[in-house]
Amino acid sequence: MSYYDYTTTNLLRLDDDSWINTYLAQASRPDFVNLYLADSAGNSRGSGSSLLTSVRLENPGINSSIEDFSLSQNYPNPFNNSTVIKFSIPSSATGNFVELNIFNVQGVLVKKLIAEPLQQGNYSIAWNGDDNSGKPVASGIYFYSLNSGGKTVTGKMTLLK
Repeated sequence: MSYYDYTTTNLLRLDDDSWINTYLAQASRPDFVNLYLADSAGNSRGSGSSLLTSVRLENPGINSSIEDFSLSQNYPNPFNNSTVIKFSIPSSATGNFVELNIFNVQGVLVKKLIAEPLQQGNYSIAWNGDDNSGKPVASGIYFYSLNSGGKTVTGKMTLLK
């Protein structure tokens, strides 16, 4: 489902054909929606910018701080079109610069998923098997690495096409 908001003057009312030909044809979606939208055949619409989700504490309460960095195994693994990587940022690292990168088996940077300061919390990000230029990468083993404040945590994943 999509939402489009347009303001008109003089309460101009359009029929469906006029709406489609004038306003909807000019509408542009943010590029992050490509991460979760599919065409009629179920194929991905392409890549988009990062979409961080689940920025919350797992068990809010008196002792609700995350004690250390954690990087979960990506899911699904092995994967075909896309996979989700989950990680946690502790309260002691709130505001620190965080990088989440994908490397090939030769150690060459393939994709920079996140490079920004983040707050304490649990995060999820999708990777669609593309490189920094948006081109699909080959099947194989890849490593994802979370770096912040001098700490590095790494995981391994397999892309099958």
